[in-house]
Amino acid sequence: MISKIFVLSILVLNSCGSQKHNNPLKTSAWEVISIQGKSDFLKTLTMLFSEKNHRVDGSSGCNNYSGEFTINGKNISFSRIKSTMMACFDDDTEHRFLSAIGNVTSYRFEDDKLQLLDKRKNVVMVLQDSKTHERTKKVEEKWQEIYCFRVKAVKD
Repeated sequence: MISKIFVLSILVLNSCGSQKHNNPLKTSAWEVISIQGKSDFLKTLTMLFSEKNHRVDGSSGCNNYSGEFTINGKNISFSRIKSTMMACFDDDTEHRFLSAIGNVTSYRFEDDKLQLLDKRKNVVMVLQDSKTHERTKKVEEKWQEIYCFRVKAVKD
């Protein structure tokens, strides 16, 4: 009896550690932080995954988009992507995003970021949990506020 409990405990403990990032949909809201290595976009880009109906929705910068996705192991593909058609004059972010999503074939996690990869395993997009990204931005803003205050105090 004790040996069965011990074996069961080992199995449970081992499975806990391996579930951290088995499925990118465990965190449903992601914020795009780079496309093809560039983070120069002016607006927030998001990806909201719905595991239940295999839908992806979000903002591509200017317009909203929606579509379907399929996951098989570490492979992921997007299909039937549709977008609203508002005129966007500020930059080419939306075009880069929608083009990049069409090249995605797999994913991996690195440093708590979701990386979407092309068929050659090159990083196409990097995403961060939107809640984590918001906390990071708030910390950076607070640091800048403190730093700028200190610089101002030194100058005065």
